[in-house]
Amino acid sequence: MTATKKASSKKKPITDDEIISVYMDQVLQHNAEPKNVYQFCQENKIVESDFYAFYGSLEALKQDIWLKFFENVKIQWRRIRIMILILTKTNYLRCIFH
Repeated sequence: MTATKKASSKKKPITDDEIISVYMDQVLQHNAEPKNVYQFCQENKIVESDFYAFYGSLEALKQDIWLKFFENVKIQWRRIRIMILILTKTNYLRCIFH
């Protein structure tokens, strides 16, 4: 008897951002939300336990999407405010030294 070695196919663990991306793509492609976690995971080849490591339900996933949108807006707004301050000071200094 010959023992055959199983090819070790270690998958990179999925992240919450990847789950969000897959969810948003699926909703856009099907124009509908998945009916349940099982269906969502099966259709997107996600291990269900990996999904549950981040989210307890699809509702929790949707809430996290909105939270991440809000956090991104806050970050972008801070960057814009900094740029405005820099540009304002730069223009102010140009007016003084010209």
